[in-house]
Amino acid sequence: MNFSILTDLLKYEIFIKTNKLKQFLKELNALLWIITGIVIFSLIITILNKGNNRNIFFASFLIYIFLVIFFYALQRILKNTIAKNIFAIIMFPFSYISKLMGFIFFSTTICVHIIIYLGICLVIQKSISFTLEIIDKDGQISFDNHKYLEITITALLAVFLNTPIRFLINKGILLKNIFQNLKYDQIENAIEFVFNKQNIKLIIYFSYTILIAYTTFISFQNETRLIFHLKSEIIIKSFVTFIAFDKVSDLVIKLDFRPSKLVDIFKKHFE
Repeated sequence: MNFSILTDLLKYEIFIKTNKLKQFLKELNALLWIITGIVIFSLIITILNKGNNRNIFFASFLIYIFLVIFFYALQRILKNTIAKNIFAIIMFPFSYISKLMGFIFFSTTICVHIIIYLGICLVIQKSISFTLEIIDKDGQISFDNHKYLEITITALLAVFLNTPIRFLINKGILLKNIFQNLKYDQIENAIEFVFNKQNIKLIIYFSYTILIAYTTFISFQNETRLIFHLKSEIIIKSFVTFIAFDKVSDLVIKLDFRPSKLVDIFKKHFE
């Protein structure tokens, strides 16, 4: 009896590990497709930006189109297996590319929206910087404090304004018009998934980690010239502030803290 229980437990553990492996391979496969789409799109753009390569690319494309049309007509006229097989072989790159183009389009669309999101955050950052310059006409706020406030407020707004920023992206008139015939609803769902609040937090945490590692390494090398003129101390303190605000917001959500509840309790005390 005990042996059968151990066998069942072993089978269950193997089942769990197998499913985890399958899920990992599925995610890895999806990631590779997305990266492949971005790389191929970048290569095509690079080729088209060079004069000689552009001419070769278009010439090869026209020859391929001619062969497709020719063998399509030939297999329609001859109506035999050999002609059909030749046409199928010639059409294979086209069918593969057409499927791949879907991933390229999807990956490119996500990249465009990432740029738009970053652009909106950059506008926020520049607005904060401009506002600080107006407030601090006499130069009372030090350069380090300026950078600390810019980085911290931008990171906080990127998270806390996540919903309105996604709304602006999804409801953008230009993008809506461009993608209205290309299953925009599916793209919108993908954007909602990529740009959800938790993923944005992950990106910000990762960015802080990279910046802290870089500025700390350079400071240990006794280098005074840092990228963007940032010091490790500014990044670390900004990161600590961001973590504190993030934890407070999470606790407020978990506790369901609302001032109206406190006011209601206060009112009941005097009734």
